[in-house]
Amino acid sequence: MDPSFNGVGPSPNILNLQHPRGLVFAESATKSCYDFDMCRPIARLVTLLSILLAACAPGLAAPTPQNTPSATQLPTKTTAPSPTTQPRVQSIPDLLNLEDVLTIEEYKTGIDGLDAGALAYAITYLSDGYTVEGYISAPIDYLEKEEAYPVLVYNRGGNADFGAVNSNMPPNLAISFQAIVLASQYRETRGGNGKDEFGGADVRDIIKLIDLVGSCPFIDHDHVVMWGESRGSIMTFEILRVDDRIDAAIVDGSVPDLVAVYNFRNQDMQSMLDYRVGGSPEEVPEEYTKRSAIQWADEINVPLLVFHTEDDLRAPIEPVDEFVALLQSLGKEVTYVRQAKGGHCWNDLDMIMDFFAEHTRDG
Repeated sequence: MDPSFNGVGPSPNILNLQHPRGLVFAESATKSCYDFDMCRPIARLVTLLSILLAACAPGLAAPTPQNTPSATQLPTKTTAPSPTTQPRVQSIPDLLNLEDVLTIEEYKTGIDGLDAGALAYAITYLSDGYTVEGYISAPIDYLEKEEAYPVLVYNRGGNADFGAVNSNMPPNLAISFQAIVLASQYRETRGGNGKDEFGGADVRDIIKLIDLVGSCPFIDHDHVVMWGESRGSIMTFEILRVDDRIDAAIVDGSVPDLVAVYNFRNQDMQSMLDYRVGGSPEEVPEEYTKRSAIQWADEINVPLLVFHTEDDLRAPIEPVDEFVALLQSLGKEVTYVRQAKGGHCWNDLDMIMDFFAEHTRDG
């Protein structure tokens, strides 16, 4: 085990990868690891990989501070809405019948393989009274298939317009994972309003999007997996804390300790966090605690797949090592894929798809 793992000894849950291609698969937290030197081709995911690299924001621009936001409230515990709380919808366009859905428009990517394999929709909806944009995509046969599709909720990195979801990503994910894909842009992005709080009240924008599809018969509501990249990991961890509809989660370039990132990054990043979170860790410690899963790891109760690299210059690896070790000490189910190189938001898409399949099938 790498000495940077802060004295915690080797664990079967941690894959310390030195393979030059970084292709390793772990079936579970306690099973053996397999070198994928001859792994199945991932050419089908080249386009998806390029989109993911763009979506996982490489840096975070700091807007000019205006008004300091007040302390945010953590979302309350969420469960699946009662069937009587919203009208039943028979297709994705039917979501427009819901009170909090403002617009829903089908769009084409212009990429033959994507447009032939998935239907993609841009949605505008209300969350806490604010306008929020997002995407919903489904395999092309989602209304014809007898069995409902599982759900992949994708949580982007960045802040405000920086790192916004590329419109090609949802249909690409829908095809690759054979799933209904939900992706919120969060408030204050593109045509949305309100304030992006970097894991504050904006967490509810994701929960609201999940709520909106709560009565869709073509969705398998018992199989929902969440994937968070960079800042999206903060959103993911917070949702796992309060929403028992999520069955498993994937994070890469993750931030389990926002104080550590604050201290690790430069003044531009610190200024952005001062503005969006409401101050520095010394000024508003409670806000950083809310956004730091390492402070409440005991409340993470679903299987996790965690990717991180030693050369991540935006989210340091040491807090991730500590977080994983803490989860393990608490008896949580976690698979940690750790390697020397790869940069911010490195991951293995084949491994993610296998993890998704494992947690969205019965038996």
